[in-house]
Amino acid sequence: TAVVTNSFNKTVKMMMNSIAVLLFVLSVSNVVESFHTVGSSLVGKMRKISMEYIPDGLTKEQWAKMKQKEAEANKGKDLGAIGITKFKSRSFEAWQKTGGVHLFPVDPSVPLEKKPYMQRPGGSPDGEDLKKKGILQGKDQAKFV
Repeated sequence: TAVVTNSFNKTVKMMMNSIAVLLFVLSVSNVVESFHTVGSSLVGKMRKISMEYIPDGLTKEQWAKMKQKEAEANKGKDLGAIGITKFKSRSFEAWQKTGGVHLFPVDPSVPLEKKPYMQRPGGSPDGEDLKKKGILQGKDQAKFV
């Protein structure tokens, strides 16, 4: 009887382990299913929505024609090679050799009316600062208006 009882206990333990594993698998599948979004199951059932940008005031055909024209204008151009602005970096020495002198500071001996407004004390783009000092008169005022 001891052998039968021992065998019975092993069978019961195996059945309990199997039931525990089955319950664990079912609970995990429920957890995973709870993270499944409702919308994703409805995607196939619902009509697909397609949207497109069309600028205000243009018809779809006009916008398609404009895009086609721009595509043809840029065809064959490698805009990513050196950027859309075509800027190419170079050394300061190379810049100087090409005649780049316009970014240097203005010589202090240059008369006030010849200096750019950004480098005049209280300078204004329309030359108002020079008018107040009485430097601009007559035809010279037309340069700033």
